[in-house]
Amino acid sequence: MYKVIIVEDEVPVRNAICNIIEWEKLGYDLVHIAGDGQDALAYIENNSVDIILTDICMPFMDGLELSSKAKKILPTVKIVIITGYNEFEYAHKAVELGVAHYLLKPITADEFTDLLKNIKNELDEEFSKRTNLIALKKQVEKNRDILREKFLMNLLSNRISGDDIQEKLKTLDIDLSGKEYSIAVLMPENLVEVAKLNWKLDYQLLEFAILNICNEILNSYNQNNCIMGIDNQLIIILKNNNKTTADYRTMIDSILNEIIVCVNRYYEIDIYIGIGDTYDNLQDIHFSYKDALVALEYRVLKGSSRIIYKRDVEKKSSFTYMKIEEALRELEYAIKIGIADKISKIIDYIFSIIRFSDVNISDYRTILLRITTTILKSYEDIRSETSQDLSIDFNVFNEVFRKEKIDEVKDYYNKLCNDLATNINIERIDLRTSQIQKAFRFIHNNYHNKDLDINLICEHLNVSSSYFSKMFKNETKTTFIDYLTKLRMDKAKELLINTDLKVYEISEKIGYEDPHYFSYNFKKKIGVKPTQYRKREVSS
Repeated sequence: MYKVIIVEDEVPVRNAICNIIEWEKLGYDLVHIAGDGQDALAYIENNSVDIILTDICMPFMDGLELSSKAKKILPTVKIVIITGYNEFEYAHKAVELGVAHYLLKPITADEFTDLLKNIKNELDEEFSKRTNLIALKKQVEKNRDILREKFLMNLLSNRISGDDIQEKLKTLDIDLSGKEYSIAVLMPENLVEVAKLNWKLDYQLLEFAILNICNEILNSYNQNNCIMGIDNQLIIILKNNNKTTADYRTMIDSILNEIIVCVNRYYEIDIYIGIGDTYDNLQDIHFSYKDALVALEYRVLKGSSRIIYKRDVEKKSSFTYMKIEEALRELEYAIKIGIADKISKIIDYIFSIIRFSDVNISDYRTILLRITTTILKSYEDIRSETSQDLSIDFNVFNEVFRKEKIDEVKDYYNKLCNDLATNINIERIDLRTSQIQKAFRFIHNNYHNKDLDINLICEHLNVSSSYFSKMFKNETKTTFIDYLTKLRMDKAKELLINTDLKVYEISEKIGYEDPHYFSYNFKKKIGVKPTQYRKREVSS
């Protein structure tokens, strides 16, 4: 069942639209009936719909403005404009807004039914395309190379969990079976000059030609994973199936030297290659990728050497540090979000690495310094966000370097991080409360402004409209539009009872430009017209 809302300010027309169609029989659920664009917008801000049937000419917010705003909230919604012949000049504007369907007044049941059937066919077809597994599988096959490359880049960037790796390898038919792995990153040195000279600046074609050479050479060694990286890089994932470590390293040298020679011979391009350390676990090859990038940074110092091994330029293994750096990024996030259980697990993990890794006292102190700076950064980021002092005494950090037992150090950091996360949560709640109070003050001080809308308030608060809408709804259990309308109606009731102002004057004072729309809205919310309300309340 597709969800429909009707937006029409004329009651007879609205009733006719509702009653001449057998909605359920056609596959529709009429979920909302709105008398104006503002009411409709408030509804779709909190509810998903498939079709909007709207008049063009309506007070306060016309159908075109509603269509524009609705498309931003629900990009796939179908909009049907109800229009008369004398309003057809709006058609061009409606087309620009993505409106593809019209109903011309006077509306007949047959025309309306045919239109709804056609729209349902469109919706069915769109739904079928998005859910057709056979078509999706064909699309996957067509783009398998792109998906493989994306998966491998995600693997090298550590964006895939260990549980998903083997399943993805099988799905994408990628062979990465091996007992150890290394990453080589190729950096063409004079690609731009060669592309200008012989390739008519077609860098992509030249990169593809180099990729082909790499793949041909790799295939001859039973290696087959080379992908394009960023900044003209080519990335090779090397695997050792059953060779000794010495033979594996010899194979790597042979492959890379052959690539360097062939690329230079055929395209006169010089290449530097950085090689990362070898890792046993496929999930850890992102460390080898980082190693390779580090090795490439040494090319400025290596002169004519074209293949640079990380182990040759940096003797100390960076595996421990990289593991800890990853954990520290997670720690910073957990502190800011305020996840106590997560904080404790991360700190336990960091100190288990320290305890069971071969780190000397200098390395140990360096790691403690990194933990300290991570906590300080978390504090500073949040403090600038809230402009509050979170009452953490960071002078006591010096104590950590004087503690003699590693468990005492771990407990110290654990308590410090959790205290900071707790304070941050309190500050964030206070900030939301402050923003809501500020919003209330702004609304009550500006309800008489006819231009008051959610964008004006968000500009005042310096927050996004989506954040404000959610925050406001959670706090008040109502939407901003409903809250503003109720406030204006309450103010109107006060003015009707306590003053002799005309209805149109009251309308202006509470932010309605059109007194007829004010009267319509008043009756809709209060149940009687403004004049009737005044008469009833004053006489009672």
